[in-house]
Amino acid sequence: MKKKSKIIFLTAIIAMLISIPATYVVSSTNSDYPYQTDDIEMLDAIEYLMDQQSGEGDISGLAVSAWAAMAIAAADEDPHEWGDLVNYLEEKANILDPEKATDWERHTLAIAACNENPRNFGGTDFVEKIQSYYDGTQIAGNVYLYDDVFGVLALISAGLDKNSEIIQSLCDYIIGEESVEGGWGEVDVTSVAIMALISAGSSATAPRAVLMR
Repeated sequence: MKKKSKIIFLTAIIAMLISIPATYVVSSTNSDYPYQTDDIEMLDAIEYLMDQQSGEGDISGLAVSAWAAMAIAAADEDPHEWGDLVNYLEEKANILDPEKATDWERHTLAIAACNENPRNFGGTDFVEKIQSYYDGTQIAGNVYLYDDVFGVLALISAGLDKNSEIIQSLCDYIIGEESVEGGWGEVDVTSVAIMALISAGSSATAPRAVLMR
């Protein structure tokens, strides 16, 4: 469990610290931020991921392999050159949990990162699958927000127009769930919610009230 947590942490670090656009305003005293793909921290993280990859192509199972594919692409590497990683993601797509929209959203993000076709990956239309969870207001019920924020990111990464009805409806729902204190509960949900709203057209440099509303 400790090793898997470390892998998830490393993939998140690579994917987020490298791929944050320059237009994001970052308050930091670290002159090295944001990291570059040839920085030692990134090279060490990539090397670690390589060491964890099995002969079948996976990196600590299906879910982590999907996150790893995103991190690898964010580090300007081609996931197709990582042995059978892409083939593994395609072959195992049929074991995704049909009850969890987030499983399909995560996999869609990985497919897009691998520059594959989300409309036909392993014989499945992932865009259609994610849309099947949409009830006209949100995705997969109101138990938590992850399926909505990752739904926005996944659908846009798959090529859906950010101005489409479903994307704007999901954004309206996300905005409506913001707490009176600001944010969406836990910091990780808040972070992804902000990324989803920005991907759908909000300005990264706008004041909070504009960004969120």
